Amino acid sequence: RVLDNYVIMPIVINGSGTVTGINVGGLPDGIVDTDMLANNAVTDAKSTITATGRVINRWVDDTQSEESLSTKNVWTDSALSITLTPASAASRFDIRVNTNVYSSFGSASHAAWRVGLDRGGSFIAGRGVAWDPNDSGAWFTSDISFSTIDHPNTTSSITYKVRYLLVNVGDPGNHIFNNSVWGYDGKGSWLEIQEYDQ
Repeated sequence: RVLDNYVIMPIVINGSGTVTGINVGGLPDGIVDTDMLANNAVTDAKSTITATGRVINRWVDDTQSEESLSTKNVWTDSALSITLTPASAASRFDIRVNTNVYSSFGSASHAAWRVGLDRGGSFIAGRGVAWDPNDSGAWFTSDISFSTIDHPNTTSSITYKVRYLLVNVGDPGNHIFNNSVWGYDGKGSWLEIQEYDQ
């Protein structure tokens, strides 16, 4: 029926847990609280919460590909690489790199390894390790780990790549990047990236 130009709709409770007859916006303001909402019911698009610092994306490359190296003083691309598209130009990226290197020598010698992180052809972070055994038949293995925060300030696709460099090698020896035998938990190397909103 119509009263004063308003249409009154009957509310029906049908016994199955469903209530019908309520129009959009028909509930009084303030009667729905957080306890009435199901978990994960509110999507980011519907949320008015403006808190920052949330992890919104995560990528991991743990390709286990041992790479023998004999050429020194030349940066070499490893198999660890992640291509991504930032959700926002304001995003920050927490980047963690873990690698393992191995060197053995036929005569008294020394070696130094450097591991770097490259974004789009630019070096943005890295770390190195050196060893000087002065002993024939010696060998060594070492983890090289580091982390950095990057702000590329773009929404275009970008590629992060792990590169390595063998320097100051007297004896050619045997040199392996990503040596899974000695790596942590059977994994020689990995690249992990988390994107945070800002």
